[in-house]
Amino acid sequence: MEAVYGAKLAGFFHAYFVGPALDSVLGENGTSYVMFQSVRGVSFGNGLALESPALRQATALEMRAMYQTAETVFDGFEATDLI
Repeated sequence: MEAVYGAKLAGFFHAYFVGPALDSVLGENGTSYVMFQSVRGVSFGNGLALESPALRQATALEMRAMYQTAETVFDGFEATDLI
C-alpha cells in the first residue's frame, strides 16, 4: 500500500497496539474485520436515513462531522509519521 498510496497503512489496519490484543480475543484479523464491518454498517444506516426527508438533513450533518473528524485524525497521523 505504501508504494501505491505513499502512506504506511499496515499499523492503522491492525489498529496499532490494540489490534494484537483484540485479535487474541476475536481471532486472526478479527480487529480488521470488525472495523470494516462497523464502517459498512454505519454507511448502510446513513444510506437508509438519507432516503427519509425527515432524517436527510441531520444525517448529512452527521456524515460531514464524521468525515471532518476522520480527516483531522488522518492529518494528525500523517503529520506525526504514523501513516
